[in-house]
Amino acid sequence: MIARSRGSLTVLPMPAHTLTHTALPTCVGMALRQLRLERTKLSQETLAHAAGIHRTYVGVLERGAGNPTITALERAARVLGVRVSEILRLAEHLGESAPGPEIGSVFTVGQPRNTAPVTGTDRT
Repeated sequence: MIARSRGSLTVLPMPAHTLTHTALPTCVGMALRQLRLERTKLSQETLAHAAGIHRTYVGVLERGAGNPTITALERAARVLGVRVSEILRLAEHLGESAPGPEIGSVFTVGQPRNTAPVTGTDRT
């Protein structure tokens, strides 16, 4: 969150990330798919054509295999008859309620795969 303060930028603390079970791209994909099927009953191909994005890109986004651009979200939202904020709100809700491992419980950034100590006597 950024606020302006007398001509300079002041960075305000962000609220805690509420997606605890599933990564954000996956949740955005789940939200797009749910809105596409429940609100419009469009195929991925029809949504893609109407939004001016590639058909396979819609599939990639719905699987959570890629990060959507703001432009792609805005175009999809227009076709789905919602605001981008509604997609993100639904994604957040889906992430809070989705079963699965906690984010970060599988991989820790910067930690080596083998954490056993290496000594001179361990050589084979």
